Amino acid sequence: MSAAVLVGLCAVVIIWFIHTQHWSLANPSVQALLVVGVVCVLRPALLIVGLDTPFPNEVFGRTNLTLIARTQQVVLVWVVVFVAVTWLFRVDRPPRKRSVVCPKDSVCGVIAVALGLVGLCLAVPLWVRYGGPLGLARAAKARELDSYRARVPAQLAAYFGVAAFVVARRVGSKPLMIQGVGAYLVGAAVSFTWGARDAAIFPLALIVLIPDSSPRRAMFDAVSRLLRASPRLAVVIGAMLTVGIGLRLQRDQALIGRVSSAIEGRSVARRTSVAMNVTQFDAFMLVVRDQAQFGSPGFGALADTVEAVVPGALREPNESRTTPGVTVAQRYVAGRKNGWPLSPPGDWFFILRTPGVILGAALSAAAAALLGRWALDQSVDRAAAIHAVVWIWGSAVAPGGLWMNTPGRAVAVMIPVLAVLTAARLFDRSDDDAVTLSAAQPAFEAWPYRTTATTAPVDSQARHA
Repeated sequence: MSAAVLVGLCAVVIIWFIHTQHWSLANPSVQALLVVGVVCVLRPALLIVGLDTPFPNEVFGRTNLTLIARTQQVVLVWVVVFVAVTWLFRVDRPPRKRSVVCPKDSVCGVIAVALGLVGLCLAVPLWVRYGGPLGLARAAKARELDSYRARVPAQLAAYFGVAAFVVARRVGSKPLMIQGVGAYLVGAAVSFTWGARDAAIFPLALIVLIPDSSPRRAMFDAVSRLLRASPRLAVVIGAMLTVGIGLRLQRDQALIGRVSSAIEGRSVARRTSVAMNVTQFDAFMLVVRDQAQFGSPGFGALADTVEAVVPGALREPNESRTTPGVTVAQRYVAGRKNGWPLSPPGDWFFILRTPGVILGAALSAAAAALLGRWALDQSVDRAAAIHAVVWIWGSAVAPGGLWMNTPGRAVAVMIPVLAVLTAARLFDRSDDDAVTLSAAQPAFEAWPYRTTATTAPVDSQARHA
């Protein structure tokens, strides 16, 4: 089949799946497919219609529609398997007792501020050591220090801060709004001095995810709700693009004294794709095109990903262990230290070819569905922390699904998250074990993770209480 037909087919499957989930953008499974849709469906669509060329140009030359089609076939396998496995985890039961409980919304602002202060305290000594924030960014990009684990507190502060701000606007709490905004600004700024833009960009999506996470049972109501939210969605997308491109330009000027040749003088599509790191499909095409040169690392590479969960100080150095993206980048640019991300389907295709794509999609769908079940089991006055945790997983740990670096990132990010949630419970002594909600409380409708309505109808007075 042609490249355009395959791209359209992938788009149809993704849209159909989201439709079956009542257009619930806060559903972890929906979030995963939306990310795949942006990097592996929207990106090749731009290439097909001629708005951009594969990146980097010197590796590809002109656009090759046959190569796009071959790569899109693999993406279609991923999408179909992901959807099929997700349906095996359909939720049709009431909430139960939880082993990990989120703190209440009123505590989320305090958590965000505390995380921001921890991130700042970790960064300041390194600013002094490397000659300022820009010196730290240069050292981090040059791989002179392990930057990821050290910047996690600042990264988490940005997510919890935006979540606290959105919920504070809903309930009208000005102190919580101030805490949320302050924590986001500190977390985003500190994380940027590590050379990373994600903490400034991706938490902004919570401005849409949280208010629009209450689908009604009728599909028409859900679609109408999204249409009413379209102005806010447009503003958020515009803000994310502006921040992403602006910070990329600022970082280039600070680190190399000029705008990178990858985006200088390029089209809007190219500048946006590079600045937002959505050129993953391009690197994926290289693996498909030159797979004979890369070989098939097999399950040995999976063992390396498991080894990565052990902190570097506790394991022997392994200079040969690299992620698929780094391996691919170094194949074409000698001495390059940073990789070209391949997307989740690309990572698994690199390791085990098509069987790996099927396995990776199944595991990714199971992980997203289980996270959704956990979120469903929380009570409704803990929306800020729930959405922050779900989106941290969906954008910082496993964006679009499980990667080869997800185990290491899960340990680096989710263990601090679990520690924060556990510590926050010390300040929240309320009895939250009784989570079975009465028929007079329409709280089940407040959560998007349920695919089957199981609650009793509620009267209009209770609905507007």
